[in-house]
Amino acid sequence: LESLGAAHWALGNAKQSIEILSRGLKIGENHYGKKSIKIAKTLYYLGNAYGDLGNMKYKKIYVKRALTLFEKYYGKEHYQTAFALADLG
Repeated sequence: LESLGAAHWALGNAKQSIEILSRGLKIGENHYGKKSIKIAKTLYYLGNAYGDLGNMKYKKIYVKRALTLFEKYYGKEHYQTAFALADLG
């Protein structure tokens, strides 16, 4: 579901992306746990989809969660950590 949600986000379909990514996040959290790196990209895409709809509160919440996981598992110098930091401004 992560890839499908990300594709919808990339195509500008933020609402559909949020629906798909939210479903995938729930499944991922139940299966892997809320602190697993396996849900980090889903959190990142979900935050950016909310941002595209102008909901900066949810963008910040989800991208910060992704950033925490990226830093923990990949380190502060990893490109995904850098992307998340840049998206938070």
